[in-house]
Amino acid sequence: MPYGYMGKILRVNLSAGSFKIEDLDEEFARSYIGGSGFGTRFLYDEVPAETDPLSEANKIFFFTGPLVGTPAPSSGRFMVTSKSPLTGIFGEANCGGNWGPMLKAAGFDGVICEGKAEKPTYIWINEGEVELRDASSLWGKDAIESENLIKKELNDEKVAFAGIGQAGERLIKMAAIINHYGRAAGRCGLGAVMGSKNLKAIVCKGTKKVEIAKPDAIREINRSIMGKLNTNPLVYSLKNYGTPWFLNTMWIMGDVPFKNWRWSAEDWGGDTHTQKIAGGTIRKTIKTKIYACHGCPIACGCHIEVKEGPYAGLKGHQPEYETIAFFGTSCLNDDLGSICKCNDICNRYGLDTISTGSTVAFAFDLYENGILTKEDVGFELKWGDAEAIVKLTEMIAKQEGIGAILSEGTRAAAEKIGKGAIDYAVQSKGLELPAHDPRAFVSFGVHYATTPRGADHCSGFTGATDQGIIFPVLGINYKTGRFDTYDKGRITGVFQDVWVLFNSLTICYFAGLGYGSTDLIRIVEAVTGEKVTMDEAVYVRASRINALKRLYNYKCGIRPKDETLPKIIMTPLKTGSTAGIVPDLETMKKEYYQYYHLTDQGIPTKERLLELGLEKEAKEFY
Repeated sequence: MPYGYMGKILRVNLSAGSFKIEDLDEEFARSYIGGSGFGTRFLYDEVPAETDPLSEANKIFFFTGPLVGTPAPSSGRFMVTSKSPLTGIFGEANCGGNWGPMLKAAGFDGVICEGKAEKPTYIWINEGEVELRDASSLWGKDAIESENLIKKELNDEKVAFAGIGQAGERLIKMAAIINHYGRAAGRCGLGAVMGSKNLKAIVCKGTKKVEIAKPDAIREINRSIMGKLNTNPLVYSLKNYGTPWFLNTMWIMGDVPFKNWRWSAEDWGGDTHTQKIAGGTIRKTIKTKIYACHGCPIACGCHIEVKEGPYAGLKGHQPEYETIAFFGTSCLNDDLGSICKCNDICNRYGLDTISTGSTVAFAFDLYENGILTKEDVGFELKWGDAEAIVKLTEMIAKQEGIGAILSEGTRAAAEKIGKGAIDYAVQSKGLELPAHDPRAFVSFGVHYATTPRGADHCSGFTGATDQGIIFPVLGINYKTGRFDTYDKGRITGVFQDVWVLFNSLTICYFAGLGYGSTDLIRIVEAVTGEKVTMDEAVYVRASRINALKRLYNYKCGIRPKDETLPKIIMTPLKTGSTAGIVPDLETMKKEYYQYYHLTDQGIPTKERLLELGLEKEAKEFY
């Protein structure tokens, strides 16, 4: 068994009601690292591209990485991979909380779920022992209530839960998987894959330790990492305000969506409204307790209680930046209580707040432009109407009325509604854009267009280089402006590879502020015992994983013409700091294709596949 891994993968056949335990091959572990890498390889090998995402033939893969469960800071995440019901292509979601480390403590590096159970089921993993349990009494319950009921049934508050609410049960294509009462593997609708399998949850507990190669070395490296984290100003902001801090400042640079991406902050009065819902206000008015994901020294999360208004008494997780941006600024809504209510609905029903909030703003835009009417919706959709925003969110969660169409996501909803609705859908390859604007940081444009799962800021946050931050070890040794086009395609490719490394080790991106390239490689060696260079980790292993994702999407029908941006994003704003700016997508795509050695069909050349050790794929495609 290689250091850093438990050496076991649990495979559950829900149709047969059986399971088996497979050994983790050491060479496989070295080649694909963990997390995203493991999930990508298994998806490519076991789920044909023509598979219906909501059919019994689809599979869903849960994987941790080698740093998870070790003393490495902020290494408590896990990845979920499947064919996406929302996009119909490669699907992946990332989650924090406590489930990943507990799965390893229970003795496994990952869980593969295939088939479909005859009745609602949850998987109980306890100290290496596995049991498939009846979840019929939980079906129809929300994710938070289900977690409480399972803990009561098992008489154990310390078990870790990853499961779905009613949205996943109803196969809503924006359904998320909820962990730790509100941490979400949110994107791509993978909660619906669980629902299609009658799989309510995977629950685990254990006390097993991860064997590491050099325990003494980790202590020294951790001191270096913590020193960097403790002196980083962004970490300070995250500790004190959480991710909603981004709203405090990013609106100035035009990086926040307003009115379904069609306004700047200045059109809404600058910070007059945004400060009512930003991080500082949350922490001053409704914060009750700060908390951290497992093993994280940053602790960017907090619990809240709404103190006044129609949602007074509401308790739960602080809404994250993206949630505030879509249910708040993108809907021109400065009612903090209503945003917390929408966040609570999504956490309970199990919905991705990015896609759901974006879809709500999309509906308001359609209403303003006469494509949806009061007769279609049942009530008026006026920008900033907090009550209407909450009501429409509930309708999506319950698939009631127009909510049934909107629950398909903006692209599919637009196709059903017609009348030019697609022009108001802010998505790429079917996945709604996160709340960072390519007109503010142009590299986001090529990034969103090319990332394998669709518009995605969690596969390479290129806005860091757009702000002039340099990364010499990655060949980014000069400052670039946020509107500059030159070299952004290459930089985007580099960042996508670095992020797939993080997603395969399954560590938090924010912790990257402390790891730095040297400490990251040192801690991987200390955990696994393998000495690896940054070039090998990024340009070979991570590039190999990204190449497989691209090949899978090609099999699903994705071509270069599909790697594009929505009409609204390619329309310049008239006011604000980004007035007149749109990303030069084609120039950046050309550079990006050169970085990844892609053909005019958008797949790696035969020579590049061979360099990456993908001989089978080279033979398959050439």
